[in-house]
This record gives sequence, structure tokens and C-alpha cells, in this order.
Amino acid sequence: MDGLIVSPNSVIFITAVMLTFISTYTAIELLLMMRTTKGHMKRFLYLGSSFALGIAIWTLNFFNSLIGGDNRIVSMNVAISVLAFVLGTALAAMGFLSLSKKSCFFPSC
Repeated sequence: MDGLIVSPNSVIFITAVMLTFISTYTAIELLLMMRTTKGHMKRFLYLGSSFALGIAIWTLNFFNSLIGGDNRIVSMNVAISVLAFVLGTALAAMGFLSLSKKSCFFPSC
């Protein structure tokens, strides 16, 4: 049991989770700053928050491939890694866009 806690895989995983928490906190803070800003700066805050959450998703994906073993990182395809980053950022942007809209489609709003 003691070897599991101090193994390199668990240290890499804890590092990945901490980096993901930091990126997610940054994304949420940038999204909340959009309430008080006016003009074209909202666009930069929106892009920054989407980029930060895309980095968080990609970080977990990348560190998961590091934990998998030595032969997985050698066979990692760069195009798939870039696609994972782009898709994570695009999905975060779509989610943030739906959160930042003022209109509500539900009757309870």
C-alpha cells in the first residue's frame, strides 16, 4: 500500500489533477470577469477562458498517456493530441457561450 502512494504514476496523476484545477479556476475567473467588463475586452476574456479550459482537458489527456506506460507515449500520435486540444477548447467555448447568454429558454427563468 505504501508503494502505491509514492509511485511515479500517482505523482504524475496528482500533478495532472492539480494543473487541471488551476486551469479550471483560471477559466472560471476569466468567465466571471466578463460580467464587469464592457466592449471588446469581453471577447478576449471569453477566448482566454475557453483556451484555459481546453488546456485543462488536454493536460489530463496528456498525463493519462504518460501514466499508461513507456510504449504508449512513444506511439502517441501528435495529430490526435492536437485534435484533442482543439475539440476540448471548442467544446469549452460552446459551453461558455451558452452560459454567457442572457436569454433563457426555460419557462422557469
